[in-house]
Amino acid sequence: MKRKLFAAALSVALAIGFVPQASQAVAAPEVASSVVTGLATAKTIGTGTFAVKFTQVKNTMTAKITLPSYAKAAKKANKVTITATQGSTTLTVTKTMSSIKKAKGFTQDFPGSGKWTVSATYYKGTKLVKTVKAGTFSVTAPKSVLPKGFELQGPMRVVGSGDTQLWLAQRKNTTKVLVVIPNLDALKKVGAKLVLSAKMTYKSKTVTSTKITKTLGTATSYEIETGAHGKYDVNAQLLKSGKTVKKLTAGSIGVTADEYNIAPLYWTLPTTFFSLALFKQDTILKNKAGDPVPTYVTMNRPSAWNWDKLPTGVAAMPFMADTSQMKAGVDFATPWKDYVKVLMTENPDSVFHLYSADNMAFIIGRVLYANNVPQTKYTITMMSDGSFSATQFAKTYASTDPTATHKKLLAEWNAAKEQAQTTGKTNKIVDEYIGEYLWACIDAEPNAQWWLGRPDTLHSGDSDVFAKAVQAQTTKVVRVNVSTELTQIQTAGAAQIAAFKSLFNFSDEYFAKAKEVGKPAMVFIGTHVTSEGGLFGDYASYVMKYYGDQYVYYYKGHPATPAQLYPDKLAELEKLGIIDVDSSIPAELILFFNPDIYLSGYQSTTFASVTDRDKAKGLIGQTEASALALSGVDYSMMDFFVSRIDATSTLAYETSNPAVVALAPAGQQSYYVEFSTAIKTAKGYDAAIWTPATSTATYYKITGGVYSVVTGP
Repeated sequence: MKRKLFAAALSVALAIGFVPQASQAVAAPEVASSVVTGLATAKTIGTGTFAVKFTQVKNTMTAKITLPSYAKAAKKANKVTITATQGSTTLTVTKTMSSIKKAKGFTQDFPGSGKWTVSATYYKGTKLVKTVKAGTFSVTAPKSVLPKGFELQGPMRVVGSGDTQLWLAQRKNTTKVLVVIPNLDALKKVGAKLVLSAKMTYKSKTVTSTKITKTLGTATSYEIETGAHGKYDVNAQLLKSGKTVKKLTAGSIGVTADEYNIAPLYWTLPTTFFSLALFKQDTILKNKAGDPVPTYVTMNRPSAWNWDKLPTGVAAMPFMADTSQMKAGVDFATPWKDYVKVLMTENPDSVFHLYSADNMAFIIGRVLYANNVPQTKYTITMMSDGSFSATQFAKTYASTDPTATHKKLLAEWNAAKEQAQTTGKTNKIVDEYIGEYLWACIDAEPNAQWWLGRPDTLHSGDSDVFAKAVQAQTTKVVRVNVSTELTQIQTAGAAQIAAFKSLFNFSDEYFAKAKEVGKPAMVFIGTHVTSEGGLFGDYASYVMKYYGDQYVYYYKGHPATPAQLYPDKLAELEKLGIIDVDSSIPAELILFFNPDIYLSGYQSTTFASVTDRDKAKGLIGQTEASALALSGVDYSMMDFFVSRIDATSTLAYETSNPAVVALAPAGQQSYYVEFSTAIKTAKGYDAAIWTPATSTATYYKITGGVYSVVTGP
């Protein structure tokens, strides 16, 4: 078989670039200046009579297969079957001994370059004579045909056979595939046009595809954009006068990467953490060397993102690329397991960085363990679901010997892990949605992290000794400071802020009630539940009385004391008619995406994030003087200040002024309200006495230190 192999020195070194969105001719990259000569590898498997030798034909992906002891082998067998496997690709060819003799061996096109596991089986009729122990044979990619500077990712692959071959080469760190024509003249003798299609399928359905039609002229290569990583089935045919004159033998190519971020995302806080990780200074979209890390995502709340505004390198996971499939209750684990299996098969050296919610740790078992991904080939990041993380941790380690509890859980997790890796099936321990193995699954893995908004919310039954030891493992238990990461994004400039906001639709759910009734939201900024002294209800009820039903009211507690951990607090909020917002979501993030909400509550640096002074309303637990003396926040923007009245108090943030104490009803806890200059001017009153027990507010005008009752709002 005579071949006119592609020579890079040809003056026809033009390439046509193709991407699915725009098919257009572009200038070709410069081609290497010389052809590598003498490119060949050889390997003999077996010994003696039944040995088989493989020798690569230079500058091809074809092997000459010979039998060094042909005469002896032919006396004992009349045919031989050669098998070569590489990942999911298997090549099987059977030859009679007589046909081998005539050709003194035979040539065989391999489906691609790289290391192949080869074996041989001899038969006499249907009777097995000899199985030759498998060995490896490496087909070296003819890199001389690649454009100058082209870096190959993975092996080359072959479509077609003989003179009408096409070679497929993935460009490193991209999803682009170069289609090389080794023998342009041979193709042009057969047809005038080349039609090539590549498609990825899942469960017999095409999930992504691309197709090109090119007139065969002088171009010796074409580049196609596949759009995603995975295994592609490639078909090609030659046309003449619009009719198919030859279908090339189909092939396949794995479009792979050295590393992947795989993110089955659930709930709001994990999605928040992950979204920030894409945009922060040390973005997860690049590895330590600065190379891109392709990132694939699914979400059970897909409306959290604008999927038309994804950052470069981020995409929906191909097996669930239709985001309408992504919703609560949908099984993400099976498609992820299948997708990772494909990527592993195509490139066993790839590393997978798994990101998911800590209460959905079953993903670890189903995707990594059941696929038997080597421990050195994955990292795990479990992101806090919010208050659940602290609640479940406290529940699991509530005993006086949490160390013993953890030792037991760790042993059970590791045993379940080994079973899943051995059998490919998970048991309930590594297949739970929510469970006591929350920390054990992280601690069991050397390359795992647990991202928490506030690690100090972890508590254990031994006076927190165990919990504090866990918190101290800062390489595993990582605090994600949302305010710091938002600052990083803002520091990067307006374009980065715009990109982050374009992607992340944070405000979808938190203020649904306010949107439903068409009213603005007012959020109470809480303090530590343990520091409220039971007074929050008194303070909040005044704010709600003053503004009435013009707002829908919400409570955003301090991250260190989530309301979900305090049943009495939840009952208080329910009684007041205030909606609890997950305290693990930083208030700064709420304001970042919801600049139209109004704020009241305890002193907090959150008020420093208010961009419209009119959005800051009532400050509770402070006198006007004490609030204005605080550093870091300008509280002069507040409408009013509410402080507890106590004749014996020496605290600056409480009111002990005798004139005010005299106005308060005897025997009842009352509060002093001081209004801003703007309110004084507009409303005609300067202060008020609020008595929660009777739900009474009395308003006063102060003239020369004398309080006169006036009509309130």
